[in-house]
This record gives sequence, structure tokens and C-alpha cells, in this order.
Amino acid sequence: MRQKKLLNTLAHKYNQKREIDKKIIKQILEEISFYIKPTDLILDIGCGAGRILLPLADINPKSRFVGLDISEPMLNDLTQSIKNGKI
Repeated sequence: MRQKKLLNTLAHKYNQKREIDKKIIKQILEEISFYIKPTDLILDIGCGAGRILLPLADINPKSRFVGLDISEPMLNDLTQSIKNGKI
């Protein structure tokens, strides 16, 4: 139970402290997208709040994506981003 509380606390700070340069993200997305086909089902283990998953899904709208993470707050952030139209 104590570990879950720690993970929840860290989740709120994660996106603020773990920035990645936009050029690097763009490069990562291009490299991964090269291998994705419209019929693919992509599983992102450790997806967090969807920093990679959301843009990949946006770039590849005919593919299906599933995000898996141990942190409920991170998944809640991902769900909220989807509801807010970020994809």
C-alpha cells in the first residue's frame, strides 16, 4: 500500500520533471511510425500519461493502440487527454 501511495505522488510530478526535447520526440515518433501499419495493434507498456502513445496514435489513426501502466494517476491523465481531444 505504501508503494502505491509513493507511485501516485510521483505520477503528479512526472510530466513536469521528465521533459524531452521536441526534436528528439519527433525523431522517435518518425522512427516508430515507419514500422506501424494500419492494421496493427500497438501495446505501449509503461505508457504513463501517453507522451509517446498519444502522438503515435494521432500520426497513425488507422492503427489501434493500448496503453498499460502501473500508475492509476498516470492513466487518469492519459484518459483525460483523450477526452480533451488531444487525439
